[in-house]
Amino acid sequence: MTGYGSTALNRETRGVGKSRKTMQGKNILIVGDSHIYAIRAALRNHQNVVNGTKFTLMRPARSDKAFMDEYVAVEDIRKAIGRLTPADALVLALRGNQYNTIGLMQHPRAFDIQVPGMAQAPTDQSSEILPSSMIYSYLRDLLRQGYYGELMQSFIQHSRAPTFCLAAPAPKADEDHILRGAETPFREAGIENVGVTPAPVRLKLWELQQRTLTEFCAEIGVKFLPNPEGTRNADGFLEPAYYGRDSSHANVAYGGLVVEQLLAESSATVPVRPQRGARFRRVSGAGLLRVGRQLSQCRLWRFRHSAAARRVERNHEFKGFAIAKTDHPYRHLPDTAFWKRSVAKPAASEVDPVTGFDLKIGPQTRVATAGSCFAQHIARHLQKSGFLYYVAEDGHPIIPEPIRRANNYGTFSARYGNVYTARQLRQLIERAEGEFTPSEAAWIDPDGTVRDPFRPAIQPGNFVSVEEMMADRAQHLAIVRAMFQSLDVFVFTLGLTECWRSKADGAVFPLCPGVEGGTFDPERYEFYNQPVADVVADMEAVIAYLKRVNPKAEIVLTVSPVPLMATAAPDQHVLSATTYSKSVLRVAAQTLDEGHANVHYFPSYEIITGAFNRGAYYAGDLRNVTENGVSHVMRLFLKHATDTRAQNAPVQAPPQNQGDANEAFKRAAEKFVEVECEEAALDR
Repeated sequence: MTGYGSTALNRETRGVGKSRKTMQGKNILIVGDSHIYAIRAALRNHQNVVNGTKFTLMRPARSDKAFMDEYVAVEDIRKAIGRLTPADALVLALRGNQYNTIGLMQHPRAFDIQVPGMAQAPTDQSSEILPSSMIYSYLRDLLRQGYYGELMQSFIQHSRAPTFCLAAPAPKADEDHILRGAETPFREAGIENVGVTPAPVRLKLWELQQRTLTEFCAEIGVKFLPNPEGTRNADGFLEPAYYGRDSSHANVAYGGLVVEQLLAESSATVPVRPQRGARFRRVSGAGLLRVGRQLSQCRLWRFRHSAAARRVERNHEFKGFAIAKTDHPYRHLPDTAFWKRSVAKPAASEVDPVTGFDLKIGPQTRVATAGSCFAQHIARHLQKSGFLYYVAEDGHPIIPEPIRRANNYGTFSARYGNVYTARQLRQLIERAEGEFTPSEAAWIDPDGTVRDPFRPAIQPGNFVSVEEMMADRAQHLAIVRAMFQSLDVFVFTLGLTECWRSKADGAVFPLCPGVEGGTFDPERYEFYNQPVADVVADMEAVIAYLKRVNPKAEIVLTVSPVPLMATAAPDQHVLSATTYSKSVLRVAAQTLDEGHANVHYFPSYEIITGAFNRGAYYAGDLRNVTENGVSHVMRLFLKHATDTRAQNAPVQAPPQNQGDANEAFKRAAEKFVEVECEEAALDR
């Protein structure tokens, strides 16, 4: 496999540990994957006994391995571990090559990362900068979860001996050596055609993997052993003298140094073992709480004109005189113009306030979204309904989709987070075009991590350095610029009029400085509540920009029905402040809709807040929107904006005042889909 010999490990170690009489001195059991072959090669001439210490090497078998004689059954390994005494040692060398699995071959989308505490080589300007915390989270999950996480936990729990964990050999800098010795999976994947990932990037991936392993070992009371001294060069790579013949592994000389390291470590003070039954934490990414849609269909209430109304519709006689009906403008209006006919009388699920919406989208129409929290619901339903929700900034494909989503890739069409105000959207575009560079550069948290003031919650755990944040911001703004140039439809949800801005240059922030990063200073920041004229002016600038860079683009405006979490308006109740904010936004949206042929207003605000649903479209906090309400909005959006009928089942009617009979429905209706809403931090 790596040139260290092919004698099966189970044949070498058969019978090991069965009798203490045959063993003199200490026993060291090494359980690991392919990196143990260098150690095995070093021990071969010593018959696995060095200075009275007996070494046993075992590689766990998996049922999907073709050559089972190269492996030892897991149950047999557990038994061997159980025979170890506190005077012996257990050494784990599992999960060592994952950094190469994701980063040995050059990816078509070149990437780089910035790792705290490491010298950062100059970054290729064409490389995509990936947040190091996201890579760390991915590698940590690979270590802790699934088969190998359970296996390591099981081995540790079966042992009475002190346990050590070996670091994988450092990566090799020599790309020619890697290409010559690439293992079969890499050759079959075409490494000779695509080439090798630059050495500095591979070294960073390796370093992050060792850090996850170090963290894990500290949690479970296992001592982590770094590479033997002298095996790495000044830049951190494996010294060529210790290269194995393939792309990943070290040689017999390296294995000999590991043997010496283990002899020294096992003779020193041993690490404290955790109590039996200890468990390590499992990491779960942030995700959406998915709630099942109500599937039952309510009976439609049949509208009937009253007797008085029917009499009005025909001529009738009174005291012998013919009385003709009078004519006036309202007599010729459609039912949608009358409250009783279109709001009060129909079943709540059948209320449809959409009129004159002439935009049509098809399965291949690139629909991009931005705005407040409610805009995330639109994106989610577009995807579920088979339409092309345009995600321009989707994260690097080497990272699994759940990890990317936990890092806010795909929440909106680009990773800009919540864009609450028209001013924020306008300045986003100006920054993307290089027309505006705010003086506020970065926010440093007390722990030294870094936030982007204009996306303060976009990166879980924050950025590790100002350089990483700036690099991520630069590529983000480039993607924003490309997104506006290539989208077909832009859906923007107007969320707030209240904002905080810099006194220095007018830059607005999604949150008040000090809430999610930064430090509030009244000398530097001020509260501002946009009037209608400001909102219209900002959106006019956005519309003009879009017409210039993408003349065929259409715009859909909605107003978020989510009330303010808190208000900073002086002497205002949050309810009054919400009414003002939503009123301003609704008037501005109407003004823009009437002034531009390519701007279309969609009444999601009216559907959620309308009295016809009797508050049933809000959850128990009276702020978050229920799944039933979102479904009603999107059913009508798909009905009016697409050429095909929406496939979603009709939403169930909101409950009437029918006592305990409706309690089950009420509990179901109050379920809501969680969205990433930075504004919620205002009331923490």
